[in-house]
Amino acid sequence: MHIGGKGLWLGIICALIVQVIAFFAITLKTNWEREATKATERVFESKVPKEIIL
Repeated sequence: MHIGGKGLWLGIICALIVQVIAFFAITLKTNWEREATKATERVFESKVPKEIIL
């Protein structure tokens, strides 16, 4: 079965659809409140080197 360029585009479109579904599922399953809390804790726990402050 030789479909040439159509096969290439069909493969790209199928991969794009799978990627969109995967990202959508990850986005829905993520606990964004917990991620925001973790990010806030990382920001306030980090230390700035003295060379940058001076």
